[in-house]
Amino acid sequence: MPALTVNEQVQGESESDEIDVVAHSSSSEDSMQLDSEAGSSHELHNHGSSLMDVDTGNPHAEHNSAVSSVDSEEDSSDEDSSNENNSNEDDSDEHNSESDDDESKDTPQADVGGIFGGSRLFELGLGSAVRMGNVQRFRPLIAALGDSGDESQQLIALQELTELLAMATEDTLIGVDVSSLVQTLIALANGPSPELAGIVSGNANIMLLACRCLSNLLEALPLAGSVLLRHGVVDMLCTRLLDIEYIDVAEQALTVLTQLSRDSATRVCAGGGLSACLMFLDFFATSTQHTALTCAANCTRAIGNDQFGQAADAVPVLERTMFYSDPKTADLSCSALLHLAVAFRSSPERVERLVSAELLQRIVASIRSGDSAARHTSVALLRLLVTVASASRERAMQLLGLDVIPVLCGILAASCADLPDASTDVANTAGLATTGSRHQKSAVHMSEQAWEALRLTVTLLPRLPASDSSLERMETLVRDKCSSDSSNPVDSDSVSDCCLRLQAIYSSPGTPDQLQHTLLPLMLRMFASTTNTPARYRVLLVVLKVVFCLDADRLRAALYSVDLPQFVVAAVSLQDSPLLSATALLIIQVVLEKLPGHYTQRFVREGVVDGL
Repeated sequence: MPALTVNEQVQGESESDEIDVVAHSSSSEDSMQLDSEAGSSHELHNHGSSLMDVDTGNPHAEHNSAVSSVDSEEDSSDEDSSNENNSNEDDSDEHNSESDDDESKDTPQADVGGIFGGSRLFELGLGSAVRMGNVQRFRPLIAALGDSGDESQQLIALQELTELLAMATEDTLIGVDVSSLVQTLIALANGPSPELAGIVSGNANIMLLACRCLSNLLEALPLAGSVLLRHGVVDMLCTRLLDIEYIDVAEQALTVLTQLSRDSATRVCAGGGLSACLMFLDFFATSTQHTALTCAANCTRAIGNDQFGQAADAVPVLERTMFYSDPKTADLSCSALLHLAVAFRSSPERVERLVSAELLQRIVASIRSGDSAARHTSVALLRLLVTVASASRERAMQLLGLDVIPVLCGILAASCADLPDASTDVANTAGLATTGSRHQKSAVHMSEQAWEALRLTVTLLPRLPASDSSLERMETLVRDKCSSDSSNPVDSDSVSDCCLRLQAIYSSPGTPDQLQHTLLPLMLRMFASTTNTPARYRVLLVVLKVVFCLDADRLRAALYSVDLPQFVVAAVSLQDSPLLSATALLIIQVVLEKLPGHYTQRFVREGVVDGL
C-alpha cells in the first residue's frame, strides 16, 4: 500500500492506533521485566521473520514498514521505547538465529515431496476428489435429460455427455449411476414413450446422440453391456434397424448392436439381432455393411437350435454377399454361413436347407475359377464344403457329381509344385520317416488352403467296409462301374453309403483318371514333404481310399510309376505314431487282396516283411 494512503488511514483512526501501539509497548515492557532472555528471543524471532519476509519478497513487509514509520512520526516517546525494544529484540534474535542454525544442522530437513507427492493417502484423496468431480459433472446432465422438456436443453446435455463419455474410463465412471443413465438414453433413442411423459424425444439428433452415448459408454465401460441388456436395449436397437426413419440413427444403432454381440451374442441373437442387422444391408455404405456382417458373424457363432428361423432368413443375404468383389464382405459372409452349418450339422435336413445344391454349384465354380474374390475366401469356402459333406450324404454326392476331385487335385498339386516327383522321392520319404530331424529341412509348410482341400478329399472319398465280405462286394461294384455298363444300375435304397459314393465317383468320366494318375502320386509326395502327424495321417487315408476305389487294372497302372513298397515301409517304421503304422498296414492288406500275385513277392523282396 502506498505511504500516503497509509498516513491518511492512520490519521483517520489515530485513537485506535495509539491504543494498539501503547498496548504493544506495554506488553513488550512486561515481557522484558518478567524474562529478559525470553523477550529478547521473541523480539529477535520477529526481527528474523521480518528479514525473511524481505528476502522472500513478502508483499506485507513494505506495508509493515510503512505503518511503523507513520507511528514513529506521530509519537516520539513511543518511538524511543520502540527503538529500545527493537535493540533488545535484535540481540535476542541474533542469539535465537544462531541456535536455530545449530538445530538446522543437526535436524534433517523435512521432505515435502515425500509427505505430499509420494504419500498413498494423498493419492487416494486426490483420486477420490477427481472422481467426485466427475460424478458432479454427470449428475446434472442426467437430470437434464430426464426432467427437461426442452429439446434444445436435451441436445446440449447430450452433446456434453457424448464428449464426456468419449474421454471417460472405468476409473472416471466410478460413482456414476449407470443404470439411470442407460435407462434415460434408451428412452431417448427409442422415440416417443407414453411411460416417460417428461422426456421429449422423437428428434433425429436426440436419437442419434443417445445411441452415440451408448456406444461411447460401452467403449469406456464394457461391463455396462449387462446393464444395457437388462433395460431392453436389444429391442430398441432392432426397432431402429427394422423400422428405419433416419439412416444415421440406424447406422449408430447397428454399431451399438455389434459392440454388444462381441460378448453377449446369445442375448443379441435371441432378441432378433441376426435378422435385424441383415434386413436392409444393401441400403448401407460398404463400411456399415462390414459392421452389419460382423454382427451377423458374431450372432451365428452363438445361435441356438431353436433359432433356425433366423438362420434360414439370413441365408439368402449371405449367399448374395459371399460372392461380392469386396474381400472383407465376402469373408465375413462365408464365416457367418460356416458358423450356421457348424451349429446345425447334427441335422442333415437343416444343413441341406441352409446350403442348397445351387449354392454348392456356385461355390465349386468360384473355387475352380480362381478369381480374386475366390482367393480371399477359398479357405472359408473349402471349410464350408467339408462341414456340409460331413453332415449330409446327399450334398457329398452332389459335390462328387460336380467333378470337384480334379479341383482339389489342382489345389494340392499347386502346394507341392516345388517337390520332386514321386518316383524319385521314395528314398527321401523313407529317410524323412526314419531319421527325422536330419531331413526335416526338406519338409515344407502346408498352406491352409491345401489343408482344407486334403480334409475335403478325405471326406468325399468312400469309407472302407468293416468286413471282408463287404470288401468283396465293393470290389464287384468297382469292376461293374469301371466297365461303364449302364444296364446294371445299382439300387440306391439297398446299398450302403460306400456304394453310393463309388457310384458317384465312376459316374463322372474324369474322376477315376484323376485318382489314378494325379491324386495317388501326389499323396506320396505330400507324405514326404511334411512332418506334421495329422497331415500325414490324412495323406495315408487318401492313399488307402484311392487304393480301395480303383479296380485291379487301374491300381496296377497307378502303382507302376511309384515305389509303393518303400512308401509303406517308411510309414510302418514310424514307431512314434501307431496310427500311421496301422493305416499303412491297411494299405498293404488292400493291395494284397487286389493284386496278390504281383505284390506278394515284391513286398518280401523290398523289405516290407522285415519292416513288419
